[in-house]
Amino acid sequence: RGRPSNKVKNDVSGITEDMLDAFREETFFEYQIAIWNIKNDPGFNWMRFYLKSRQIGLTYYFAYEAFEDAVLNGDNQVFLSASKKQSEIFKNYIRMFALKIGEVDLKGKDEITLGNGATFYLLSTDSRTAQGFNGHLYIDEVFWIPRCKELDDLAGGMSMNSKWRTTYLSTPSSIAHEA
Repeated sequence: RGRPSNKVKNDVSGITEDMLDAFREETFFEYQIAIWNIKNDPGFNWMRFYLKSRQIGLTYYFAYEAFEDAVLNGDNQVFLSASKKQSEIFKNYIRMFALKIGEVDLKGKDEITLGNGATFYLLSTDSRTAQGFNGHLYIDEVFWIPRCKELDDLAGGMSMNSKWRTTYLSTPSSIAHEA
């Protein structure tokens, strides 16, 4: 049988604030740093909406922001995307940050729980199953989610606590879309 392992799964305890600061300063553009500064402003409103153009790095930035919060504060992170494939982008970025910054190979599929207790929830846009979790909520490509209002009504409770933020981001779709 052997001895049980004392190793903590998804142990990010070796990733320090200094390591995250250095990565952010070396990696992100000025506009991404500006978003980070606004997020950390004590007068910040808990709800944000970013209209983006394609391929400018906002999904990448918000995956980092979520990773940083999870590592430093133990905060849960909830991701809703217009498709399952889109939520995989968040997961892949988060796994890459853990490897690049702390040499940690994160394990998990639709949920990744860090050694400090923070969990990343990668959810589908099905309003019947995308509820019941709590944490900072990121809704990506909100202008492309069918029945967005219904999803938002149900998912909004995930970030209702004053501790949590809600972030909407999307490229434009149609002015007829309910978002």
